[in-house]
Amino acid sequence: MIFYFSGTGNSLHAAKALAGEGEALYDMAECCRDKTWDFCPEEEESIGFVFPVYYGGLPSVVRHFVRKVRFAVAPFYLWSVITCGADTFAAGDMLRSQLGAEVDAVFSLKMPDNYVVLYELSPEEKQQEVLAQAEIRLAEIREAISRREIPTESASAKAKAMTALMYPLYANGRGTKKFWVDDSCVGCGACAARCPVGAIQMSDGHPVWVKDRCAHCMSCIRCGAIQYGKRTQGRVRWKHPDLRKKAHCEETPAE
Repeated sequence: MIFYFSGTGNSLHAAKALAGEGEALYDMAECCRDKTWDFCPEEEESIGFVFPVYYGGLPSVVRHFVRKVRFAVAPFYLWSVITCGADTFAAGDMLRSQLGAEVDAVFSLKMPDNYVVLYELSPEEKQQEVLAQAEIRLAEIREAISRREIPTESASAKAKAMTALMYPLYANGRGTKKFWVDDSCVGCGACAARCPVGAIQMSDGHPVWVKDRCAHCMSCIRCGAIQYGKRTQGRVRWKHPDLRKKAHCEETPAE
């Protein structure tokens, strides 16, 4: 079984690519909404967690879920794939700490960096190059998982220091006051449907942020009508090519 969290589709793509035939995929955000914490893995079944790194650590949804999840039997092989634009820092160590269990293997997977609140996306050519390398890396990870490999690498002192410096900005932040919608909004409601923490509701055909804080997954901002302060206007938005194949109003909350 694989548990995933994804805002722009990168980690969703990775989870699907790593899933074996018939292997169950669980959206951690959906599990949190439904308060589904108990799972019973099959004998010698591997259990994976796939999610992006946020500010050197865990997205709030992932952190909440791994604190609550319970397995009827001790996992036989527990692994994680953490997607990132450059580095996972000490997110793997944080996962171990919050989960309260030994994680046998933590793999990093570089995907197109897409935190549009802070910076412009890289050029299309660079994005395609990163996606191509990611497919090669996914094949390597899939093979390592099948062999139940246990890497010995751990976060460096520098990586731990960076997480300690950056993560409080996320953990204590995640405010919604700067989100707003411009005149191009068509009132489709996709942003509200996708929000993993129910921070958006539709009112008079427009999204309204009804919680002070959210996961800052940027799933809503994939729509060009939604802005964050003055930083995002005119910036190209990212969603994984898997999601571009659908009309945005047809995307599901799990994505």
